[in-house]
Amino acid sequence: MKFREGLFDSLQALYDECCIEILQKQDKNIQYFVQNHKNTIENLKKSRVNLTDFEVKNCIGRGHFGDVHVVLEKNTKDVYAMKSIRKCDSLDQKRTSFIDERNIMALTQSSWHTSLQYAFQDTTHLFFVMEFQPGGDLLGLLNKQGGTLPESAAIFYLAEIVST
Repeated sequence: MKFREGLFDSLQALYDECCIEILQKQDKNIQYFVQNHKNTIENLKKSRVNLTDFEVKNCIGRGHFGDVHVVLEKNTKDVYAMKSIRKCDSLDQKRTSFIDERNIMALTQSSWHTSLQYAFQDTTHLFFVMEFQPGGDLLGLLNKQGGTLPESAAIFYLAEIVST
């Protein structure tokens, strides 16, 4: 399933790049590809999870690259956290931490790590839809504790994270 989604992402990215008008003018094969596969790509887009499948409730965090919102999946009524990352900000950086973040969430088997439910993109943003943790995250816990944890708590959390 993940292989297929990755393949769809790659095809969508290729198609989106080929839709740039100047590329189509420079290369007739690109123009043919776009014209020949437009309907297929549109059908593929409609069948995949996208932003319209969610109702955005409220913002629970803001960061350098984007925001995190509580969202409701319209079909299932499940509640998730959705992180939106602005492509222009994140891709301009030489760091690709959002790729590592996505992979960790997608592949994790630990109850201590937030698991990725969906990942998708539009023309301006990358979206990570993950399980919603009502208690917050470790950074939130640190902030509530004044920036530090008691040694016993630090040992406990470190042991749990490392053992998984």
